[in-house]
Amino acid sequence: MIDPLEVRDLSRTEDFLKVRVLTESRTEPLILAREVVLISGGNSGIGLGMVHALLKRGFRVAVLDSSRENLISLQVCFSNLLVLRCNVTDSEELKTALDLIVRKWGRIDVLVNIIPDPESYSTSNPSLERTRECMERGFFLPLKILLEVLPQMQKQQKGIVHNVISPMALVGLKGSFPYCALSGALEAMSRSLAMDTKRDGVDINIMLKSVLPSKKKGKDMLEGKVGESLAREILTIKPVISPDFATSLFAFFARRFPYFLGRISSWLIRSGLIEP
Repeated sequence: MIDPLEVRDLSRTEDFLKVRVLTESRTEPLILAREVVLISGGNSGIGLGMVHALLKRGFRVAVLDSSRENLISLQVCFSNLLVLRCNVTDSEELKTALDLIVRKWGRIDVLVNIIPDPESYSTSNPSLERTRECMERGFFLPLKILLEVLPQMQKQQKGIVHNVISPMALVGLKGSFPYCALSGALEAMSRSLAMDTKRDGVDINIMLKSVLPSKKKGKDMLEGKVGESLAREILTIKPVISPDFATSLFAFFARRFPYFLGRISSWLIRSGLIEP
C-alpha cells in the first residue's frame, strides 16, 4: 500500500538527500501551468523523457511507477513533480495514488499510458497463458488506469487520455504477436471509447512510438528525444499523434499497404532501417 507519509516525506529519504548534496540545485522559479499530467510508466525510456520535458515547461506532473530511481534527481530540481511508487495491479493502491494526486492539485487533466518495450512481449513459442499474461500487463492495466481516472475527468468535464502504442501494430511483427495484438487492441479501444467520452469533454487518442533506428548505446537518448517530442503534443486532441516525420510516413503507408509492410518488416528491422 502507498503510505501518504512516505509521499510527503520523500525529501527526507537517504537517496534523495544524496542527490541533493551532489546536485546543489539552483533553479529559477517556474511559471506553473494549470494542467496536471499523470504518466503511468515514467521512470525510464519515453516516459522519462516526457516527464523531463513537461516539468521544464511548467506542467504539474505525477508519475506512477513501481520504481523511481531515475526520478529522484528530478524531484530535487522541480517542485511540480509528484512521484508515487505504485503497484497499479493493486486496485486499492491505485485508488490511493489517484486520490493523493487529486487532493494535492485538485484535478487530473491528462493521462499518458505507456506500455513496456517489445522485448518483454517477444515469444518464439506462443501459448495461451503467455498471451493472456501479455494482454493483462499491456492492455488491461492501461484500461484499468483509464477507467479509474475517467470519473475525475468527467467531473471536470475536461480531460485527455494518450495511449502510447507501437506503429508495428498496423502491420504485424514476426515473433512479437502479443505486442502487436495489445497495441492494436489499445488503438481500437481508444477509438471506440472516445466516441462515448467526447460528450463528457474527454478526448482519448493514441501516440505512436518512433520507428527511427538507434544503436543500443543510444537507445535511451533516442527514447528521451521521442518523449520530448510527444510532450510537445501533450494537449493535442488529434486521433493519432506521431513523434517524427519518419513514423508519420511509416504509419501512412502501413494503413494503405499493411500486408506488404508486414512481410518486409522483419527485414527492415534486421537491416537497421526501423525499430519496433
